[in-house]
Amino acid sequence: MANEPSSWHLNKGIPITLILAVLVQAAWVAWWAASVTKDITKLQQEQILNDQINVEVIEARQRWVQVHNSLNRIEKRLDRISERLPEVAP
Repeated sequence: MANEPSSWHLNKGIPITLILAVLVQAAWVAWWAASVTKDITKLQQEQILNDQINVEVIEARQRWVQVHNSLNRIEKRLDRISERLPEVAP
């Protein structure tokens, strides 16, 4: 035990190709994680835009209902007015 080195060392039996393969895989994982992060950020921005569009669509539908209700009231008033008027012969 007196001959054991006190610090860690690389065994010369590990092929350099294995070390390179591990480094390439680590680089690929880092690149993949960066691309996933970019995609997630893009999707979040699109979701914000979609939420804004949905709010605008809801507001437009509410305005349409108001206009529709107003037109119905106007139509009822016109019907009541036309019932009171005598019929005019052509």
